[in-house]
Amino acid sequence: MTKKYIKIFKEHFKTVPVFTTRDVRLFLNQFGSKNYALRFIQNLKKSNALIELKNGFYTLIDDITVSGFMFDPFYYGLGKALTYYNCWDYVTPMVIITIRNVRSGIRMIMGMNVDVKRINKKMFFGFRYVPYENMFYIPMATLEKTLIDLAYFNMGLGDPQIYKNILEKIDHDELKKLMKQTPLRIKKRVENIIKNYSSRA
Repeated sequence: MTKKYIKIFKEHFKTVPVFTTRDVRLFLNQFGSKNYALRFIQNLKKSNALIELKNGFYTLIDDITVSGFMFDPFYYGLGKALTYYNCWDYVTPMVIITIRNVRSGIRMIMGMNVDVKRINKKMFFGFRYVPYENMFYIPMATLEKTLIDLAYFNMGLGDPQIYKNILEKIDHDELKKLMKQTPLRIKKRVENIIKNYSSRA
């Protein structure tokens, strides 16, 4: 594969957050070289032109934020969302929330800790796509859904001020809409958080 095709490859995938061996094979197929995919990938890895996220998953973007796309459908939430909405300034692992049947917990990707959490399909709502670094869009939980997810995963934040920050910034009408899709036991947890920390209470 000549430098010309490598240049075309990089141009094609430069804004694709994550791609697979199959994607590379399909790309090479247009040049009649689909059986060359594995060797092509190995050559790119040796020249540090390609980052392997895990077996069969790759990226050209040296940014841990791309990691969520390995677990599509997914969205970023919890600590990642709280940082995005300026509700706290703690350094925490990237939090990926997915409905995929994958192992939950901390895993190492690109030399960094990433926290993958599974959520019930019925709770897969309350996120929007936001621009990231002018490269692509990422699915991010709304602040209202982040509050619900804190209750869903039964996570305590410790610092009361963080809850107050959330409750001051959320759209309470939007929260009410999302609560209609939320199971009763989770809804009660959210209501308790509001009761305990809302300055409006």
